[in-house]
Amino acid sequence: LADLAARGHGIALHFHEDAHLGKNSSALSVQQWCDVMKQEIAFIQQASGVTDIRYWSGGNLYPHTYEATVCAGLDVNSDWKNPQMQSTDLSLVGVNPWRPAGGTDGMDFTLFTRHDPNGAIVFLPEGQYNKTNFAFMRRGQDAGGDEAYFEYLKTQLYASLGAARPGKVNVFHFTIHPSEFRGDPSQPFAVIEKFLTEVVDPLVASDQVQWATFAKMADAFIAWEAANPGVEPHAVLTPNPSVLVSGSLIERGESYTVTNPASGAALYVGVFYPANWDGQTRLPALALIPGGNGDSGSFLRRSPKGSTVDIVNQAGYVAVIFDPDGRGKSGGKENYNGFIHQDGLAEVIRFAATLPGIDPANIGLVTYSYGITMGAGALARHPDLPVKFLIDWEGPANRE
Repeated sequence: LADLAARGHGIALHFHEDAHLGKNSSALSVQQWCDVMKQEIAFIQQASGVTDIRYWSGGNLYPHTYEATVCAGLDVNSDWKNPQMQSTDLSLVGVNPWRPAGGTDGMDFTLFTRHDPNGAIVFLPEGQYNKTNFAFMRRGQDAGGDEAYFEYLKTQLYASLGAARPGKVNVFHFTIHPSEFRGDPSQPFAVIEKFLTEVVDPLVASDQVQWATFAKMADAFIAWEAANPGVEPHAVLTPNPSVLVSGSLIERGESYTVTNPASGAALYVGVFYPANWDGQTRLPALALIPGGNGDSGSFLRRSPKGSTVDIVNQAGYVAVIFDPDGRGKSGGKENYNGFIHQDGLAEVIRFAATLPGIDPANIGLVTYSYGITMGAGALARHPDLPVKFLIDWEGPANRE
């Protein structure tokens, strides 16, 4: 450890609760967790000569892990996966760090995904991964072997670069254990060397990627927080473009997830560009707000003139659709167009304004029926939103 520290590597704690605390670790107190973590940190300090140990991974299913780690003097976390399922909830992937409002039991991620500006822990997401088993697949056969795994890793690194948000701290990493990817004994770890040389090194040389320890990533985020008080740091994960299905209609679009800062719910967002878009020009956009307690599916259903999304695209606009909390593909609970729904919509708009194909100075809202409550409420409560106009579409009425 001392040799690694001398070469500039970060030294951290990986905590296996069953090994360190026994099989009934979830029943133990925060103080017991804290005491054992402090003991393990002391061993690391003794072996490495490093006194400032800040990062840890592990203890993922103990809801009070953050309380214990704060007690133990740690403040940076990452690499969350469910050790029983060997999977990572996709609400935790992304490129922008945040301060979780609390821990998780592996089922409820409401507090974990909600940013608390006063939180003591900085969470570093691993990147824009699009599979729940991305952390485990390197050990199994799902990836198709070492070469195939690193090909997958390359696509996820590029996806993370594509999702990087200007003006924010964007991070990515992957994990390798010493026993993995040894390959041919005459050329041990050649697949890793190839990935670093052919994929990572050119990105570093072109200033698209910068090497950093976890602590330096966290420090960059802390500095960003100080310079941007009150700004939501993380809002989005962006899987690769996918086929979106609604009823009998299949549309080609880009699927995203935006975190509602008011509820912590993961909100489905679909973005559709005109067929003749050149991939570079920033276009005007319309964000479509469903009526009643409807969801985004209403904008994808066919009519004789095409779907609403089709019509918007044919007019030269980008169509942005989403499912509010508790509807369609989104998590959370129904809020009946109230403050939580309005805050979610506001975050969707902020996210849309960051997309490379959307002109942030030309974004409009189109509300349908009762959707005006959500749309008008969001604009009134978030006057800083980059929205140029609102159009309300009401159904025909006979008042006689």
